[in-house]
Formats: sequence, structure tokens, C-alpha cells
Amino acid sequence: MREPTPSPAVVFRAMNLASRRLPHYFEKAFGKADLRLTEFAVLEQLSDSGPTPMVRLSDENLVTKAAVTAIIDVMEGKGLVRRVRDSSDRRVVNVQLTPAGRKLFAVARKRHKEIVARFVSSLEPDEIRALLRSFEKLLKFMDQAPA
Repeated sequence: MREPTPSPAVVFRAMNLASRRLPHYFEKAFGKADLRLTEFAVLEQLSDSGPTPMVRLSDENLVTKAAVTAIIDVMEGKGLVRRVRDSSDRRVVNVQLTPAGRKLFAVARKRHKEIVARFVSSLEPDEIRALLRSFEKLLKFMDQAPA
């Protein structure tokens, strides 16, 4: 006998709980690195792209400009990043990794890969494929459907 399909409210509650708990899980797993998941995302973006304007960090991390300013303030205080005015347009503030930020990111990236591998290994191959298809469909829906 098949299980009944969960209600939309039950599905949303499970998705919401998992998405809210994920950053806390990663922050705990990063351990002594004292690194928040949002800070890891910024380090990753800077590692991939090089010096990046604050507005792009805001847009690509789906946070407000005020929030990215606060994140960068904390990261700058930890010595992970620094702000540099763009030489061609002094109104633009770029953020770049410091040597300490590069070093921490190398360690954190390794730990991040281990955590993700553990997450995925808790699922069967069919569950992984179904989960990925489901997320892709949800993203497509959010991109196309009016709010």
C-alpha cells in the first residue's frame, strides 16, 4: 500500500526546517574555524572570481546590501578580506581575500566537501536523483511563476 502524499504544508515545513538548519549544521561542522556559512560563500565567491564589488556579493548571495556590509565588516575584523576602492571608478568598493582568508578557505573548502559527501552518502542513489530533480523543478517554478 502506498503512503499518502504529504500535504503542501507538510512539505513546505520540512523544506523550511531543513533550509534553516543547514547553516547552523555547517557552522558547527566548521568547528574551530569560526566560520559562518554565509562567510564561507563569500570566501568561495572571492576565491573563484577574485576582487568583487560589494553589490555583486549582495546580489549573488541573495542578501541585502546592508547585510553584505555587515558580513564583510565581520570578515574584515577577522582578517579574511579587505575592501579596496576600484582604481577606475572610486565609487566602487571591491572586496578581496587576504592571505589569511585564502588559507582559511583552503581548510574550509576541504571540510565543506567532507560534510557534503556525508550528506549525500546518507541517501540512496535513487533518492539523490529524485532530490536533485525536485530542486531543479522548484527552482524552475520560482523562476517562471509569479509570486
